Amino acid sequence: MIYFFVIMTAENTHTAGYRVGIKYMRVRFGCLLLAAAFLLSDFAAIPAAFAEKTKSAKSVIDFRRHVSSRFEKTVRASTRYIIVHTSEGGLESTLRSVLHGKCSSTDRTLGGHAHFVIARDGRIFRTLDIRLKANHAGLSMWNGEDDLNESSVGIELVAYHYADITDSQYASLGRLLGQLRKTYRLDDLAVLTHSQVAYGKPNQWFKDNHRGRKRCAQNFERARAGLGPTWDFDPDVRAGRLSPDPQLAALLYPVSSGPVSETPRTAAGSNVITKDNTAWTIAGDDYNAPDTIYQLPDGSAVAGDKIASSIGWDRVPHGTVVLLNQEQDEREQEPNQQALQALKPAAEPALKPTRPASGPVKLISRGRNAWELAGADYRKKTTIYFYPNGRIMNGNRIRDWDDIPRGTKVLIGYSGPLRLRGGKLKGGLPDDAVLLLPGNRLVTANNAKNAGRLPKSARVFVPAKGVGG
Repeated sequence: MIYFFVIMTAENTHTAGYRVGIKYMRVRFGCLLLAAAFLLSDFAAIPAAFAEKTKSAKSVIDFRRHVSSRFEKTVRASTRYIIVHTSEGGLESTLRSVLHGKCSSTDRTLGGHAHFVIARDGRIFRTLDIRLKANHAGLSMWNGEDDLNESSVGIELVAYHYADITDSQYASLGRLLGQLRKTYRLDDLAVLTHSQVAYGKPNQWFKDNHRGRKRCAQNFERARAGLGPTWDFDPDVRAGRLSPDPQLAALLYPVSSGPVSETPRTAAGSNVITKDNTAWTIAGDDYNAPDTIYQLPDGSAVAGDKIASSIGWDRVPHGTVVLLNQEQDEREQEPNQQALQALKPAAEPALKPTRPASGPVKLISRGRNAWELAGADYRKKTTIYFYPNGRIMNGNRIRDWDDIPRGTKVLIGYSGPLRLRGGKLKGGLPDDAVLLLPGNRLVTANNAKNAGRLPKSARVFVPAKGVGG
């Protein structure tokens, strides 16, 4: 427990408030400066820092020096709660947002969004002095007390509210919670999730202030972190201060929320829109945020703030995938056009798609990690990763998908590699096969057939169903 003693005692003594020296005239201009700061500051070296650190589940990595200098540091008056979040993104994007804030076309924040971040392999990143107020709870209320930023410690789990939290994360979180509760003399009921405390203003679903603004950590299993039961009712809903969100209430307070037949309860395991799993039940108040991206079944992508004008909320098709906290400056995927480019002379300019491709080859990039591309299939044998250095890995052999490097290409639901014989595949080359060509280039068979005889070194990957699943 020595490493936790260090966490709680070796705090930064410089807690005087930082003031923002310049007020930006335009948010977009501020975003450009913020993006430049990412590139020029030592935060750009974060991926290298990941590689240098131990992967022990007990390791604590001090990242406080990376917090934005524009974040105003204010000492918290008291600590009565610990709020657990799921970051809805990968490790790198989570740290970037927590430390430097978010930037969209309409808004920007200045960082300082949590005190700790826990990676999927159990590493704990210490991102802010625990005595300082962090901007993690936002519009929040619990038991009549609002603005919980003033009275809570925030912990971000690198996870999604519709997916599993790892055993390593629960183990590290349990140890961290034990020390924090001891330090601040808190009982189990003081540990809450963001989904419990966040509330929203009236919108098209609710005429009053309401619970359900955030779905964050609604899948948190308290017992796995060594905690006893939480509240069996929402005190603010019971007191009439807030309207309930039926779906969230059925999930968090099944005993006191009454019959659930009136409001179908969707399992916390999908970010795909269906008849019962709507944009609201997936995203909460972030349903129309510019950094919430809707991937439609036809392969196109639409930002949440554009759905109403381009499609209409009542016409979002079933099968649409909802992605939260997407970084808008880089939403690229591996396009069919780019794959086709591999068969053309190098002098020809690359084709640039205007929307994410619907083809089989996906790309891990800033704002696109393995889970967001493959969902629960990310760790299956039939999800194949093509690393930039030429290494090929099946999903069931990868220990931590947070560390899959940017630029890695992904095939989902495929088997292989199969060898060509004399430039041909026995039984013929299916149109939906994907070929790996020299230079780590992936092209669809349909495009490759137009190129004539294929090189002997080419490798073929076919849909898993074509080889018996």
